[in-house]
Amino acid sequence: AISTMLGRGPSYKNVLVNDLILDAEGQKMSKSKGNVVDPWDAIGEHGSDAVRWYFITSSNPWLPKRYDPAGVRESARRFFDTLFNTYKFFALYAYAEDWSPSDSDPELSERPLLDRWLISRLDSLVQRMTNDLDQYQLTRAYRALGEFVVEDLSNWYVRRSRPRFWGNVDTVDTRAAFRTLWEALREVALLAAPCVPFVSDWLHRALTDESVHLQRYPRTTGISDPQLEADMDAARALVSLGRAAREEVKIRVRQPLRGVQAVIPGGQTLTEEVLNVVKEELNVKEVSFLTTAEGIVTLVARPNFRSLGQRFGKQTNDAAAAIRRLSQKSLSVFRDGGSMQIELNGEMHELEEGDIDVLQEASSGLVVKGEGAYTVALDPELDDELLAEGVARELVNRIQRLRKDSGLDISDRIELAIGGADDIQEAADQHEEFIRGETLALTVTISPHVQESDFPHVQEVDIDGTPALIGLR
Repeated sequence: AISTMLGRGPSYKNVLVNDLILDAEGQKMSKSKGNVVDPWDAIGEHGSDAVRWYFITSSNPWLPKRYDPAGVRESARRFFDTLFNTYKFFALYAYAEDWSPSDSDPELSERPLLDRWLISRLDSLVQRMTNDLDQYQLTRAYRALGEFVVEDLSNWYVRRSRPRFWGNVDTVDTRAAFRTLWEALREVALLAAPCVPFVSDWLHRALTDESVHLQRYPRTTGISDPQLEADMDAARALVSLGRAAREEVKIRVRQPLRGVQAVIPGGQTLTEEVLNVVKEELNVKEVSFLTTAEGIVTLVARPNFRSLGQRFGKQTNDAAAAIRRLSQKSLSVFRDGGSMQIELNGEMHELEEGDIDVLQEASSGLVVKGEGAYTVALDPELDDELLAEGVARELVNRIQRLRKDSGLDISDRIELAIGGADDIQEAADQHEEFIRGETLALTVTISPHVQESDFPHVQEVDIDGTPALIGLR
């Protein structure tokens, strides 16, 4: 199948097969042991595509591998469930908005940053998978596809783009989002076809009414943007660290914060478009960049006595003491991959990876998280303005839950009423436009009380310990 889709025809002479299949405990299957698994039972339980995906992605085909039903289920859940849910999301909103691909969809160069990034990632993925398959690296190729579907497509692109599919005022932006997701799903079906022929054919037919197995395997178009991909990787690294900092001080993401200070490799900065992604993901007003983390963190060396003991024996304690005396500059160099030496009894010894852990400790009121050359320092201080915006975002969350629980369609517009204490009313009044836009509300009435008889859907909610009442129709 791979040879045919790649257009290589009969010139491919090699055949790649699995090595020995073991049971879940790593034992050779034997009738006498009673641990033989009937392939048809496995296919009946999980489906042939799920079994094939598990065997290909669990380890290289030429290695012995265990057949573990739990492993098959987990592998299928992560890839197939994510792919199905992504398609269901697309189909639901495409039907609601009556969208189908057409020449009126914006060209790639006219689409927003997130769309251009996803298509660039796809093009890079096509190149990577083609190279891997040419080298018979099936496991490496399809692990890359699985990672793209779960992390890039679902957890990043779809999650960040959700509001764009709700039929907002900007119809060009909505069409760009639909077209980008449609192109991505179609390309995934083509890339997956040699490995999971049934699921990929179903998906491709759902998107195009054509069989995936009558198409050519994708070829790179050269539209990848390495700088954009690198910038987005940096943004995602900062977001991960920023969220970890929020978790440490137990401030949820819906609560806006004033800002973060960040350090990325090479002392670089990010473009305004990418920077906005970081701001939105971390829900902060400002992101400022520093060339180094000096001033906001102190580097601390933690000796790894197990590693040091194997190398220095009786001099282990002396080596640990020398490591603790290393300067901030030396620790920074070592953390970033540079070489570093310590002196013991007049002899110089180069430190090896694993000899020490370089940790970061906050040297101010900021909450600092770091990984490698990335550092994020979060300002956790809250003022009245930030608190009010946090209340408004919590109200939106509760309203959206009530919409869903009330059985409203995703595109239904509503009339909304919000009642509660003075701080609830003040927050709702200050951010009325935001609340209206997020909840598809045509009108918003804010008062101390909500007339329950006026609204078929009413619910009392708790906003940070303060009761509020929401009514909608």
